[in-house]
Amino acid sequence: MKERQVEALVLKKEPFQEADLLVTLLSREGELLRVLAKGARRPKSSLLAAVQPFVGGRYLLWPSRSLPGIRQARAEKSRSSLRLQPLPMAVASYGVEATLAFSVEGSPSPELYRLLESFLDLTEAHREAPFPEWEVFLLAFEDALLTATGYGPGLEECPACGKPLSGDSYRFRPLEGAVFHEGCSRGEGLSLAGEALGALRLLAKPRSLPMAFRVQLSPRAREEAGRVLEAHLLGILGKPLKSRRALYLWKGGEAHGSRVGHL
Repeated sequence: MKERQVEALVLKKEPFQEADLLVTLLSREGELLRVLAKGARRPKSSLLAAVQPFVGGRYLLWPSRSLPGIRQARAEKSRSSLRLQPLPMAVASYGVEATLAFSVEGSPSPELYRLLESFLDLTEAHREAPFPEWEVFLLAFEDALLTATGYGPGLEECPACGKPLSGDSYRFRPLEGAVFHEGCSRGEGLSLAGEALGALRLLAKPRSLPMAFRVQLSPRAREEAGRVLEAHLLGILGKPLKSRRALYLWKGGEAHGSRVGHL
């Protein structure tokens, strides 16, 4: 087994033994890597700066049959502001957790790397944005993540009647993962109007993430679209993402941190 060099994003770090860290990387090829950073918890460690969450860097890995280790590391994008400002840190943490939830060891996805790298860069660039703009940005990220992994919600045709979705009153049914005409839904699911459906369609398009901070949506549309994507993610993953709660605290949401409520 030979040493290998990878370009990667740091997703998370965990204490290991007295002075080491277990670091989870997402390589540019979309490979999920769990590696050992020996001595990285020591203040003077040469690895310390390059194994912080959200860093993009280059890592020389020494081989091991069980747990590879980092021999050398260089941080190329530190993204330190994301670890210093509470709201951007909460947004970045959510993006990382969501990406991890859809990453599978042994099944590389370069598209996930590109999406997360763009997400972190935009989060840092817009770190002073007001919260309504963050809401739209997170909708775009969730939509893009679901589309990239093949789990995008059905937004074009009503599964019940087979006709293109038209009108201004719909319901999203999480069990089917699709939007129905109001009249075809039997009153089941989450209600949404035409503006929210249009937003979900727009934000699902390729390269929608960079323009998300310029998309203007009414509070109602943001709320309805958010409820749809949250319910869809919950149906796929089977549990809510922990970092979502921090985002609702910023918004002043309910204590349980969920918009879904009763479906």
